[in-house]
Amino acid sequence: DDPQRMKAALDYAEEELISHRTRNQAFRLEILTNDGGVELLRSDTSPYPERIAALLKEHDNLTFIACANALLKLQERGIKVELLPNVQSHHTAIDTIVDRLESGWHYLKV
Repeated sequence: DDPQRMKAALDYAEEELISHRTRNQAFRLEILTNDGGVELLRSDTSPYPERIAALLKEHDNLTFIACANALLKLQERGIKVELLPNVQSHHTAIDTIVDRLESGWHYLKV
């Protein structure tokens, strides 16, 4: 839930998206948040909602995903969770990571 780490992740993502687009390379990027990182994608806590919206508008090969388990834990604590528009949450972070790795994706922890 550190805003500096969130900014670093968004900066890195934007650099990679632009770099691959410039080189005309097929590229798909998913930013998966877990634990305190889901704060990045919550409508009431994200320090960067406008930037996320702009990135999603500009890059159709970008997806933001919030860990379903992390969201469930927040709800169990009585916290109403509303995600930013166009943010997905279908599976746990670990299930998503394993699925992507088995499909040949690369994983980078920021």
